[in-house]
Amino acid sequence: MNNEDYKLKHKADVFREGLQSLLKKYNPTHYAVIVSNIINEVFVNRKHMGRYPIHFLMHSIQANCSYYNSNRNDILTEIKLQRILNHYRQYFDPVAEYFLTKDDGVEPFFVNMARQQLSLQWATVQIRWEDQYYFLIKVIIRKVKNISKIRLI
Repeated sequence: MNNEDYKLKHKADVFREGLQSLLKKYNPTHYAVIVSNIINEVFVNRKHMGRYPIHFLMHSIQANCSYYNSNRNDILTEIKLQRILNHYRQYFDPVAEYFLTKDDGVEPFFVNMARQQLSLQWATVQIRWEDQYYFLIKVIIRKVKNISKIRLI
C-alpha cells in the first residue's frame, strides 16, 4: 500500500469509529421508526431533502443496527440526529456523487448502497434488524420509482 492508500484507510477508520460512537446509543427499534418517518416526510415534501439526505438516513439506520450497544438506551432528538447527519456530511463519497449526478441514478444508487453496505456488515448485523432494513429498502425503492415517474414543471 502506498501513502495515499494509508491516508484513505485512516480516513475511513476515523469515519467508522465516529459513526459508531454516535449511533451505538440508540435502540434500533426506536431509531429505525423515527428515521423512516422522516424519510416518508421527505418523500411527501421534497424541500426537506437537503436537510435530510435520504441516503444518509438509510445508511444510518443500517449502521445503527450494526453498532447498537444493548447497555445503552438514549432518546433520539432532532439535535442528536443532526449531529449524525453532519458526521456524514464531513466525508466525500465518490460513488454517491457518481450515481446521484446521473439522470437515472437514484434507484441504482440505492441498489448499490444496499449491495455494498449489507455485504460489508453482514456478520455484525443481527438477522431481525436486517429483515427490517430490507423491508425499508424495498419501500423506499418503490417510492423512488413512483417519484421518478412524476415530471416537475
